[in-house]
Amino acid sequence: MSMVPEAYFDCLHIASELDAPLAGVTRIELQRIAFLSCLLSIYIAKPVSDWGYKFANTGSGIPFSSDLGNAVEFMLSSGSLKDEHGRLRITDKGRLMIQQLCGLHTIAPRITCVSAAAASLLALPSSVVTQGLEQEPTTAASQIRDGATILLDEPHLHILHQHFSVLAQVIPPGNTDLLSPSVLWLTYMAHEKTEQAELIADTSQGGSVVQPAEHAQSQLPPLPEGAS
Repeated sequence: MSMVPEAYFDCLHIASELDAPLAGVTRIELQRIAFLSCLLSIYIAKPVSDWGYKFANTGSGIPFSSDLGNAVEFMLSSGSLKDEHGRLRITDKGRLMIQQLCGLHTIAPRITCVSAAAASLLALPSSVVTQGLEQEPTTAASQIRDGATILLDEPHLHILHQHFSVLAQVIPPGNTDLLSPSVLWLTYMAHEKTEQAELIADTSQGGSVVQPAEHAQSQLPPLPEGAS
């Protein structure tokens, strides 16, 4: 098992951020928060290749990183995390490892993204976070394919960049506050997910089908008034 420091840090930091308010984090929540963290990194104009590990859609609509999954299992076996009734909780050993990992030059730039993503789970209903991420363009496009698909890849990655370009007009990217754009984008995309479901339902009455990623691209602008 190869060590990916970024994945190790992310799983520990997410568990640490949510330990007090939510008594830890589930494995699925961890994967979603890490994926949202990567999205926020893209929002502040970091190349997706800089994130350190990739995500795939395994067919269930849940972004999954095997590197992150491996990191969780290692942290559990080493005592840096503990599993309490299906929730991952940070230990004192894990907190010490966070401090050690923060000394790596690749870690500091991602802390704000991971913290804001974890805070988004506290600021929004879990259903909004789930639906918003399912409507992310590369994820939505992967739903119509068979088998696992690498996310945040072309040809649909450019649609995500278009989303964030519009979002940046409302909330200019800044490293000091990523919670606001995260909450706004997730809320808007969850609304799009609901509209998409209604659109599909309408096809039973003779309407035409619009593919999820295509719908998301065409419907994003403008963002809601007063969003800022």
